[in-house]
Amino acid sequence: MSDEAQPAKSTPVKKAKSSGSGTASSKKKSAKKITIDSAASFYSDIRPVNASTELLYAYIILSPYSVGKLESVEIKDIPSDYFLLTADKLPFTDSVRTLSTDIPLLAKEKVSYIGEPIAVVVGPDSYVTEQLAKSAVITVIQEEKPETAAEEAAPSVEDEQPEQSDEVESDKTEEQAEAAKNDNSDDRSDETKDSEKPHASQGSSSIALDLKELISSFEDNIKNSALSEAIEKKLKLKETSPDNEVEEQETPQSTATETVDEYIFDSRTFSYGDYLKNYEASDYQVENTFQPQLHFPSVSEPEGAYVEFDGETVTIYTPTLWASHLRKNVASVLNIQEENIHIKRTIVSDSDSNSLWYNTILACLAAVASSMTQKPVLLISPPELSEHINKPVSVSISHKAGVRKDGRITSAIIDIKVHAGAYCPFARQITDSLAAAAEGAYTPDAICVSVKVIGSAEFPAIAGTRNIDTLAFYAVESQMQDIARTTGINPMDLRIQNSVESPDAETGYPIALERQKLTDICDRLLRMSDFNRKYASYSQNPFTVKSTLSTFPSRGMGFAASFDGKGYYGSPMGFLKHTLEVTMEKDGSLTIKSPTPVASIIPVWKRYASEILTISSDQVRFENNDDHGESSELPETITGSVYIMTQLLKKCCQGIQKLRFRQPLPITVRKKLTKPKNQVWDQEKFCGTPYYSTAWGAAAAEVEIDPLLFKPKIRGLWISINAGSILNRKQSEISIRKDINDILRSVMDGSMLSPEKILISFIESQEEPKQLGCLIHSTLPAAIANAIAHALQKTVHTVPVPIDYIYKEVMSK
Repeated sequence: MSDEAQPAKSTPVKKAKSSGSGTASSKKKSAKKITIDSAASFYSDIRPVNASTELLYAYIILSPYSVGKLESVEIKDIPSDYFLLTADKLPFTDSVRTLSTDIPLLAKEKVSYIGEPIAVVVGPDSYVTEQLAKSAVITVIQEEKPETAAEEAAPSVEDEQPEQSDEVESDKTEEQAEAAKNDNSDDRSDETKDSEKPHASQGSSSIALDLKELISSFEDNIKNSALSEAIEKKLKLKETSPDNEVEEQETPQSTATETVDEYIFDSRTFSYGDYLKNYEASDYQVENTFQPQLHFPSVSEPEGAYVEFDGETVTIYTPTLWASHLRKNVASVLNIQEENIHIKRTIVSDSDSNSLWYNTILACLAAVASSMTQKPVLLISPPELSEHINKPVSVSISHKAGVRKDGRITSAIIDIKVHAGAYCPFARQITDSLAAAAEGAYTPDAICVSVKVIGSAEFPAIAGTRNIDTLAFYAVESQMQDIARTTGINPMDLRIQNSVESPDAETGYPIALERQKLTDICDRLLRMSDFNRKYASYSQNPFTVKSTLSTFPSRGMGFAASFDGKGYYGSPMGFLKHTLEVTMEKDGSLTIKSPTPVASIIPVWKRYASEILTISSDQVRFENNDDHGESSELPETITGSVYIMTQLLKKCCQGIQKLRFRQPLPITVRKKLTKPKNQVWDQEKFCGTPYYSTAWGAAAAEVEIDPLLFKPKIRGLWISINAGSILNRKQSEISIRKDINDILRSVMDGSMLSPEKILISFIESQEEPKQLGCLIHSTLPAAIANAIAHALQKTVHTVPVPIDYIYKEVMSK
């Protein structure tokens, strides 16, 4: 069969339920060897080369509910050459294991979050498959756990409203709607059972219409009563304990219909010095709560996989960044040997949006469908699922700083809450990353950091969790801007002063970093941007907006600095497992055996190896070991493996250089990463040197706000980087400019910023080359927000920055 599958047969069969077998498409045929065009760039472009080979399409059905008991999934009149894959049909393992977390492939007895996969429709036509999936009837009994009278009343109203029935079964046929209407009329006498009815096609619109006015009135009375009690309680608290006003304001108000249970996946707390005493004795007390939600729209293809099954061998084409994880889980789900699984990684357009473990779930579902049918299967995640995957993680960061008059921070109290959704395999990695980055490059005299990763019945937070420390840098740099405004001290001087440990400290600061590099970066940016003169001028500028009648623009200067740590020693996956093998062949060529590197790093590695061994870069080739089960056990982004593998490549080439004139070719050298002797990290006490390597960066931004349009205009951006020896300056600058462009599209709500000029400077260094990582994402958003804050003389607590926030602040002058 060609790319377009044959249309579905018109002869209807009985309903396919979750307990059915789907025998029509699961009949095994004689295995045929299928060859795939290796030039295909994306998995969604791959098709069987043999025109007679039938391709099946898989479409995922998602749960419309956050919690509840899953009764059934049904599709009426499903054609004979289509089948419904549900959890009870999974042949062996029904979950994916990521670290110590087991995540279901498909919901079986209960649903845990909105958007959870509950079934997969498989068939020869993509359009018909999609329409069948959308027509599925999902029956879920929601569990009610009312805690108050208001909460007990609210769910009953939702259950009886006809809109709920329409949402669950939006694609009902007219015949089904008519039948449901008749059923509702017949069930009018059975009102006592309404609260226990499944949320499916049996809505009770008649009952809802009869009781709507009564229940609505009852609910309003309860809400008003609850609100009155809350106000009265708050007033009493203010009268009796005025010191608790800040805590009271920070506590979110509960609503009458709030029923979402929360729980803690993991937490991390560490402290240093007497932070409470120092805070109370400080001259200034600066408090802010930041809620950054930077989201970079993905321009890559949706998550998914193309899979073909040939006898006992399965070949998977997917943009995975964790081949070993995928291979192990597919082997478990299909109960086959890992050596029988061949993984062909396709183009990863955006590694930050790649879902790591969720990619494995989708590939496993496609593999099961291919195994059952012995046919190639293409599974592309639906738009709703892609939207969930790309949704930014929700983080709230509270900063309290006690500051002396000279600008020295004597106390920092930081509380971070991450809302991670239903599953979070990397909870420990998230808590530690945020804790280490919570105070950025600075060393207050005393500090207390608390990080909690909170779970709830929401879609698992995926996008941005691997680089979540960028949000911590935004918060601390915005806090430093507010401290500078409060104390009247130059922001650059304030940062340099607080990057040096206090001479009065009895013990060293718990997080050991090369903070002296911050001084070099600041000096470079001072000269590049003329920061001090402009900051002082704009602070005293008579044209700064002071009234709504002013037509002069308001200008501001912003600064932010950060580090990017790679190779965290406390990682639960143990990044020291990285290995690399390099062979110099008999003809003098060089073979690097490794997982497929990203396209941008291939020419860098070729030139790096050729310079060490004095050979032509054309003699360097790569042998992909993803195919043979020898790929790294670690994901390629979670521990900064590009930088680490570059270091291993250097060691391997140096080892070959020592042996090439002493013993005959071929020579093979295999190296493993070792921890430097001078780097000690105590995971339990959370102190020492946390990273194998750190790169440093800073950004300055000059912003002008038009008082008529209320839109910021960037007059200039200046970037300074200290990342050791730069192997490919041109490629590094291209990568930085790409990150800058992503941020300019996302830092303002609903608009893209266009800077007049961008200047990038690398500080020359003879140190080992380091990975740039997320330096631009950690510094530039805060620099732009701080420039806007300087222009408005008001702290910006969130990104993207809303236009109406600027409007309100300008109009309030």
